[in-house]
Amino acid sequence: MAAPATQDPTTVDLIDPDYYVEQGYPHEAWTWLRENDPVRFIERDKGSSYWAITRHDDIMAISKDPARFLNEPMLVLEFEDRPEGAEFQAPQTLIQMDPPKHNAFRQLVSRRFTPRALKKI
Repeated sequence: MAAPATQDPTTVDLIDPDYYVEQGYPHEAWTWLRENDPVRFIERDKGSSYWAITRHDDIMAISKDPARFLNEPMLVLEFEDRPEGAEFQAPQTLIQMDPPKHNAFRQLVSRRFTPRALKKI
């Protein structure tokens, strides 16, 4: 595969799987965003627009503050627009829940993901 062409880092759609297939991993874009615009709103023509949080410390701070940064009601990003009037309800998973519901479900499943339990698998 040929080396990907350098693209303006402000225009790379970081969640578009087709970009990764066609262009490869956008290392330069991620580096530029971390250094110059670590909290950037990515406006998309189709599907869901989103906030790209590119610094580890920011991601950790956000993940530890569920009162300000909610996963509900919509954590799922869509790649394509839905037809007019089409309803979509993604099944809720643990990562999409906020406290206190998240805590209750995590307590139910966490025993299955200990090192000892995983060794059995």
